[in-house]
Amino acid sequence: MCDPFELTETLKREVLLYVGAEGGSVKLYGVRTNDGWLYQKDVVDQTPLMLGEHEIRHSSAFTSSWPEALELLDRNRWQRLSPIRVHPEFRQAIWTAVQQRYTGENPEADLERWRDRCGIVV
Repeated sequence: MCDPFELTETLKREVLLYVGAEGGSVKLYGVRTNDGWLYQKDVVDQTPLMLGEHEIRHSSAFTSSWPEALELLDRNRWQRLSPIRVHPEFRQAIWTAVQQRYTGENPEADLERWRDRCGIVV
């Protein structure tokens, strides 16, 4: 992880990956810098609302490497969630990561939604 980083008005977070499931979502944000990308993960879990509790929200610290960004995502089994949005510049990297993490028995059907969101033509 890199040191805490304050966003300025000139640097904005872009959604690199947005995955969801009933009651929650995981987003990986990216910030473009002169030295490359910084990554941050946000998690929202609204399932406690069903029990009268407050939703769970948390954001990670920023990290400066793609492998560290994937480690952040892997804490939430993101590849099992439904892909909603994939940033065009990260489609191939995310598709590769999903394939590496796939553990099911029917990859053709199970990975179809990921292929579609990542723009992979078979």
